[in-house]
Amino acid sequence: MIESIPEGWGKTTVQDCCDILDSQRVPITKLKREAGTVPYYGATGCLDYVKNHIFDEELVLVGEDGADWSGYANTAFIIEGKSWVNNHAHVLRCRNINSIFLRDFLNMNDLRMYINGTTRGKLNQEALRKISVLLPPLPEQEKIALILSKTDEQIQLTEEIIAKTEELKKGLMQQLLTKGIGHTKVKNSPFGNIHADWEVLSIQSLLDEKSIVSHLDGNHGAKYPKSNEFKKEGVKYLSANSLLNGYFADLSLVKFLSLERAKQFTKGISIDGDVLLAHNATVGPAAILKTKDDFVILSTTVTYYRCNLKTLNNFYLLYFFQSSFFQKQLHKIMKQATRNQVPITTQRKFYVIVPPLNEQKKIASILSATNKEIEYNKFELKKLNELKKGLMQDLLTGKVRVTNLMKKGVVA
Repeated sequence: MIESIPEGWGKTTVQDCCDILDSQRVPITKLKREAGTVPYYGATGCLDYVKNHIFDEELVLVGEDGADWSGYANTAFIIEGKSWVNNHAHVLRCRNINSIFLRDFLNMNDLRMYINGTTRGKLNQEALRKISVLLPPLPEQEKIALILSKTDEQIQLTEEIIAKTEELKKGLMQQLLTKGIGHTKVKNSPFGNIHADWEVLSIQSLLDEKSIVSHLDGNHGAKYPKSNEFKKEGVKYLSANSLLNGYFADLSLVKFLSLERAKQFTKGISIDGDVLLAHNATVGPAAILKTKDDFVILSTTVTYYRCNLKTLNNFYLLYFFQSSFFQKQLHKIMKQATRNQVPITTQRKFYVIVPPLNEQKKIASILSATNKEIEYNKFELKKLNELKKGLMQDLLTGKVRVTNLMKKGVVA
């Protein structure tokens, strides 16, 4: 884990730089917790809020079990003030090491070499004590911690902006998909009050009237591709994991088939502009297929909806699929099903609120603008996380010395 020790730095272990307070931890079952304002922590963060506290200081917690100990997985985190910690997180009080430096050093490194157990891994206290840690002089630690904490602040602010914008989008969807823009006349519907002039139609009805011109899944039966048939390039083969971003399908996650193999499929052949819905294993995520390719093959986990854009806007349909109005219909079926899937025949029984096309476009435009803001901030967050990772690699290993940055005036 430590390849070399930079000039002027030392090397220590967790047991030599921290007091380990595990003996003070007390787990409380959910039924016995008294509700309050004190954070109740486990291996991965705050799980609940309770009435009383065990600790009242700054501490570093490290997941003991039920955590991810791979590099940059953030298994270590800092808590402050009054807190309660259960027996799934180790509790460290820093002595001669900066808490941010220690947290980020532990998070940067892959700790899986210290894990015991095969079915459920565990970082036991004996192994924790032996973890090696680089130890710069305290002033240098503090400068490193300052730089990293400034990046953390930017990451946290961006995460908060994303969360607030996503909440705004939910509120807009609730309003726009039932009342539209500036309407006051309403009527009762299976979704509650909606605009008086709008329709509620089943997906089967939208198929019958040709507003949806094609609706097929990737249930290929005997033609389902075998693992050895996938190639490094070729025709894209898309599964439900590409729909999790919630806007455009993520084509960086697809597999590939040869053109010859792809031409053997007779269904699940999707084209640019289709609305995609995950219906098997992963159920609910939806996205638009945006591609310059002639076609993309869908796996058995995905259904496509091809809209007649003269009557049904595909982005409007996407946002309706993402709304609680549609997701509740999915979840109702899921509760009744023994398998984690919603077949295509069942999907056709679901209902959609259908405004006139011009209003569909206006609603989709507003929600797309909100989506673009979310996507932009997610991109910024990704860049910040990459920046933090690079800073950790440089500063926590001594590859770039913060003292040199201070001399050059880069760091105060």
